[in-house]
Amino acid sequence: MAHNLEISSAKFQHRRIHTGTWKAPGQDICNQIDHVLINKRRASTGTGVRTLKGPNCDSDHYLVKTKIRQRISKVEEGTYRRSRKWDGTKLQNPDIKNNYEKNVAQKLNEVDLSSDIELEWDNLKTIMMWHMMMMEQE
Repeated sequence: MAHNLEISSAKFQHRRIHTGTWKAPGQDICNQIDHVLINKRRASTGTGVRTLKGPNCDSDHYLVKTKIRQRISKVEEGTYRRSRKWDGTKLQNPDIKNNYEKNVAQKLNEVDLSSDIELEWDNLKTIMMWHMMMMEQE
């Protein structure tokens, strides 16, 4: 089929009473005209398709129920990015502390103030992280 889809409602065998999805008005004939499409890559996750005739949905079609087994992938340890640890002991040195405060204040004065608090927070975070990295390189 197009787009790598597979009809999963036709591959499971059930009694005929559970396969009909549409009942012709005024007749007792049920046909399977509603189908479930699933990506071929995930076709093995579908474990069953059947119709539910009990729920009243004001239609001549029956509800189609699909059971899907979802697999959760395991995240390997060590593949995530570790957050950088800042060396705060460098700020104990008065010269480095004054230089850091002066540079941050200068950068904050250069930034335009806006009414968007998220933008303000992003600017502040960027300035502080940039100066902390500069301190580590010294």
